[in-house]
Amino acid sequence: MNFNCPECSTPHQYPEDQIPETGLVVACTRCAAHITITRRGVQSAQPQTPAPEPPAATADHHLAATSAAQAALDVGPKTADLDVAPAPEPEPKPRVQPKPRIQAKPRVQPQAPSTAAGP
Repeated sequence: MNFNCPECSTPHQYPEDQIPETGLVVACTRCAAHITITRRGVQSAQPQTPAPEPPAATADHHLAATSAAQAALDVGPKTADLDVAPAPEPEPKPRVQPKPRIQAKPRVQPQAPSTAAGP
């Protein structure tokens, strides 16, 4: 059976003769979504139901919720009100002396005997 993942549309194959009558839940190899496959077709393992609409709120409800949220955030003095010592300066890094350069000895090329005629 050929089918696509309902979440990311990745194509998949599964042998139809290995699908039981009750169906089979498989995981998408790309997004790991759980997919229920049956001999009749493919279904998402977790049905997608839209979230219920929140009840219509009044301005007073929003004001009360905002005041309650603000009160929850006011837990203590502000940072400017605190007596905090400044952080100490970090210690300077020790200076590392560069390693002395080693002078390479010049290579002396042995001179080949001259091919000029002798005395």
